[in-house]
Amino acid sequence: MKQFFLIILSVLMGVVSLSAQDINGVSLYDELTHAEVLEMFGEPTKYEEYDGQDEGVSRWYYYGENYLHFRDDVLEEFAIYESSYTTLEEYFEGGLRVGDPFSRLDGFKHGRVERIDRGNSYRLYVGMNDSYLTLIVSDGIIVSISSFILC
Repeated sequence: MKQFFLIILSVLMGVVSLSAQDINGVSLYDELTHAEVLEMFGEPTKYEEYDGQDEGVSRWYYYGENYLHFRDDVLEEFAIYESSYTTLEEYFEGGLRVGDPFSRLDGFKHGRVERIDRGNSYRLYVGMNDSYLTLIVSDGIIVSISSFILC
């Protein structure tokens, strides 16, 4: 019974940590209508909608180079290239932003950071699952943050 409880607890912690990946407080897998996206993020510079029939309706909101991707009103991914957006607000005071020094992640206790292929790309795992944010770093400064979820 104790083992069963630990497995359930691990699963719940994994689901909760998925929600830690957010853009301006909107977490991955949050559901927002088109009107709610416009209310929270404003009018996009470009908008695309694609009806994939069985795969659902995809909506892409571009704000300059930044984007949000929703499928059937559920946030599936985002990419940030400007400092006007934040992520991981529950772990970093004021959130983590493009333009922050990479050293801000020193001692991060809520996950782990892994370098990708000896380049300037890093995976920031948050919580106890395989979901991560991809960070691109140049001269010690974060220049992009994007979401990635393994399903």
